[in-house]
Order: sequence, then structure tokens, then C-alpha cells
Amino acid sequence: MAIKKKATDPTGLERTAISNETAVDRILAKAMRKVQDLVRRKLEAGKDKALAGKGLVDFEKTVRAFYDSLGVEIGRSIRDGLDDGMKEAYDAAKEAMRTDGKRGAILGKPDTATISRYMESTFEDIASRTTKMASDHIRHLREIGAEVFRTASFTGQTRREVTRELMAKAAQIPGFRFIDNGGKIWKDAAYFKMLARTETMNTGRAIYDETCARNGYDVVRLSHSGNSCEACSAYEGTIFSLTGATPGIPTKQDLLDAGVFHPNCTHTYTALTDMELEEEGLLEAVEKAREGGGS
Repeated sequence: MAIKKKATDPTGLERTAISNETAVDRILAKAMRKVQDLVRRKLEAGKDKALAGKGLVDFEKTVRAFYDSLGVEIGRSIRDGLDDGMKEAYDAAKEAMRTDGKRGAILGKPDTATISRYMESTFEDIASRTTKMASDHIRHLREIGAEVFRTASFTGQTRREVTRELMAKAAQIPGFRFIDNGGKIWKDAAYFKMLARTETMNTGRAIYDETCARNGYDVVRLSHSGNSCEACSAYEGTIFSLTGATPGIPTKQDLLDAGVFHPNCTHTYTALTDMELEEEGLLEAVEKAREGGGS
């Protein structure tokens, strides 16, 4: 089977995924500055008693509310990116079919339920992680408060010295780590950016698959990237079947099992026209699958 190896410009879906990641990055950078300011203002107002007793309890509520709002903002941004990615993928599928001479034959509309499915799990993921961020930050504040006051009781530090030390330690927001299903460790910012890019790409691919399936297209070719990982590089330019209905070529599941379409992967694929299928010796098999409803 012919494998075409040539560099391609980023697709609309890839550009959307990167844009979505960038938007989340900006949100996180702004959030880091904001939470540091929250802590600074709390310490300035409460001085050496800011991280003790009722003052700390009240501030913990502020911290939790901050991270809750951060989760909502990240989720809203990713949702907007998925909407854009869905449109890019649907338009790409339509263009591939129009190139095949099937003008006016594109059936249906993008399935918005696909976005809802992805976002349901994404919102849960974001909420669990921002909740952990809040808990870790609160634990960090409690620990440094206890440490500074314990040290002060032994050294006889003045209130001014205690406040200064609290300021220095509290300004260091703890580095959060999350472990995904594959066992990989992510820091908070990297994780959320990965989530934005990955969910945009996954949703776009799902829309592309559904549009192809509704219109009788099963064979596609994987794009070529200028910066591929080892797993993806081995399959760039490869022709494969989305559903397994076309015999004699790898399936999308084969590529998934080999590590293609991993987190942060921006590879896309394009449906082959009938002329391209004929060149590859696959047209007869595809037509039989179409006539048999894919069986």
C-alpha cells in the first residue's frame, strides 16, 4: 500500500486546537497572578495572624471559590474551542467529498451531541483537578503558617519578621501534579493545555468520522506532521479504514493501539476520493462495503 510522505500545512482543526490551548494558557497565567495577589492582600491585611485561626478558615473559603471559578472559566474556553473544532472538521469532510465530485450529496449536519459527550467528561475532569488544586494550596498555606509560627516561638522573631517570612513562603504557589490514565505526570498548566488541545482534536476527528460514515467514506490517509513522535511517524501517510469495513488495510483501531492519536497529538486524516481509491486498488472493496452497508 502506498504511503505518501510529504509535509502538510496545519489543518483548520490543528490550528483551532492550538488556539484553544493558547487560550487556556492565558487563563492559567492570569489565574496564577490573581491567586498570588489574593494571598498577598490577605497577608497585608492580617499581618502575622493572617494564616491562623478564623482568619485562615475564612481565607480557605476564598481560595476554594477562586479555584471553582477557574474551573468554570477553563471549561467555558475549551467548550468554545470544541465548537470551532467541530465546524472545521465538518467543513473538511465536506470539502473532501466535494473534491470527489459529490457536490450537494453531503448529508446531515454536525452532531452537536458529540460535543456534549466529550464536554461531560471534560467538565468532570476539570472540576476534580481544580478541587485538588484548591486543597493542595490550602494545605500549603496551613503548613507554612504552622512552620513560621513554630520557628518564631523558638527564635523570638518580631511580628514584622514573621509577616515578612509568611509573605515570602506564601508567594510560592505549590506545583501541582496530575497523573493521567497512562501514568504520565502533568503539572497543572501543562495538563489543562493538553486537555484543551486533545479534546478539540478528538471531537474534530469524531465529527469527521461521523460525516464520512453518513456519506459512504471509510478509507482515509493520515496527515504528515513536521514534528511527530515515534509512534505517529511510523504511520504518517498511511491509508487506513475508519470502521474496519474495508479489508486489506489497517483500521483506525490499529493506529490507536499503536499509540497514534495520543494526548496532544494533532494528526488528522483525509478521506480518499474514488480516483485515489482506484489508484490504490481499493475501489472495488469500498464499493462492496458501501453496497453491503459496511458488512
